[in-house]
Amino acid sequence: MRQKTGRVKIGPIAFDAVTGKEAAQLIVERALRGEGGLVVTPNLAHYFQLDKGSGYLAALKKAFLVLADGMPIFWTSWLLGRGLPEKVSGSDLIYEVCRESGQRGAKVFLFGGWEGEARLAGENLKGRYRDLEIAGTYCPPFGFEQDPAERTMIVEKILSSGAEIVFVGVGSPKQEQFACLVGEQLPEVVFLGVGISIRFCAGTLQRAPRWMQRLGFEWFFRFLQEPRRLGGRYLKCFLFPFLLARYGFWSYLGREKSFLPTRTSFF
Repeated sequence: MRQKTGRVKIGPIAFDAVTGKEAAQLIVERALRGEGGLVVTPNLAHYFQLDKGSGYLAALKKAFLVLADGMPIFWTSWLLGRGLPEKVSGSDLIYEVCRESGQRGAKVFLFGGWEGEARLAGENLKGRYRDLEIAGTYCPPFGFEQDPAERTMIVEKILSSGAEIVFVGVGSPKQEQFACLVGEQLPEVVFLGVGISIRFCAGTLQRAPRWMQRLGFEWFFRFLQEPRRLGGRYLKCFLFPFLLARYGFWSYLGREKSFLPTRTSFF
């Protein structure tokens, strides 16, 4: 069930029009009520995961909060006359939620990163927010999502920790698929897909300077860090304006078209 907020539709994705602080309050309040659920933070790259096979579309439908991660989405909302209050990236939201959790007494769990990074991120967050309770941390092995025994162990680990909020940072769409699956077994827990953010919190990977974030060049900073892995992903994002216009054109005519064209029907 979606959170009751104003929504801004950009192509096929409807974003909740909230600030990062408001989102954190909604998340922690929901967690403390024991309602659980999923929070996703789509950026431009996620528009290219909207095919049925990725599982990302299913995650969007299940999420109670959908937050705009990235200045291009924020700018697009204003160009369309439906301005979002601000961008809310997972890398900012993790701090907002931890601050709110420390003040309200919600327990958090860090899941993801390379070996030892979740633990280090927890120590850094605890140092920043003295009242924050880190219920547990875990770095899953490669291929964990395909191992039933490993998934069972993870569920038991989260359950025994007493965590009310779990930050999942194992890459998209894997993290959303995992959160949807595990969320069915832990319906009282809120899961947040935060991507690379656990590594940022651990200090093992540097985030772009604030001025680059404000100007919308955070993607370029990340590309310089991992050009081989991210080059193809970011190159596709330059097609976003055209695909959005295509989607809007067919929507205006009252004809339903997927955001991503098929090989046989680009237009």
